[in-house]
Amino acid sequence: RFDAAGGLEWSRLHGGSHEDQARALAIGPHEVAYVVGTTRSRDLPTEQAFQERSGDEGLDDNRTDGFVLRLHPRGGFVLSSSYLGGARYDVPNAVAVGADGRAVVAGATQSLDFPVVAPLQRAPGAASPADGSFDGFVVGLSWDLDVEFATYLGGVSSDHLRAAALLPDGLVVVAGTTDGGGFPVAGGGRPLAAGGHPGGAAPVTAVLTSSGSRLLFADHGLAADVRLAPGGTLVSPDAELAVEWSGVVRRGAPHAGVP
Repeated sequence: RFDAAGGLEWSRLHGGSHEDQARALAIGPHEVAYVVGTTRSRDLPTEQAFQERSGDEGLDDNRTDGFVLRLHPRGGFVLSSSYLGGARYDVPNAVAVGADGRAVVAGATQSLDFPVVAPLQRAPGAASPADGSFDGFVVGLSWDLDVEFATYLGGVSSDHLRAAALLPDGLVVVAGTTDGGGFPVAGGGRPLAAGGHPGGAAPVTAVLTSSGSRLLFADHGLAADVRLAPGGTLVSPDAELAVEWSGVVRRGAPHAGVP
């Protein structure tokens, strides 16, 4: 952690006996740091974990599990640390934290046994280790890292969720890419155009209720990345996207309503 002048306040190593990689970080209330990433370690230190052991323990040391970590702002000691994943590759790519400390994690998984909780989508649509396909996943966590929901989100092709945001009213927004058709469509969103997306993987954007139980909006081609800007507007660096509470807006015109 660095102070406002750029001086180092503290640093911390967290990992086990194999490769561990932090992939995303978000700062929550009281400056608590939320970190997600991947690990090949079967001895990753856990603390108040919702998943204490690797999902693929003893199967293949080259496969990665996800992890979720919370660090205290003073000294960086571990508040909680947990594995996240099943028996194959699990890759958390993004984490977002709300003002109440709730967090959402988004990523991609090849695991057929990803640990779902109150899922919107119980089974993978595409996860096939034989052809290397992934499905997206979304996990909602309470302020103390209890799992509120965990769900697959994907279609018949390979899907990767790479960005996440929590709107002030609790709605969950995720974005990423799909390699083909079948990614869910909802709330007036557009399916993948015939012939696929120019340039390969198509951007996908989805809005879920705070409980993760309902898909309010899902669209192909809108944005593959999302950020929550000051004032509570959702923006995207790769598309002209702004999400107000009244709906989804693209290029200044109403695109689809979000209840």
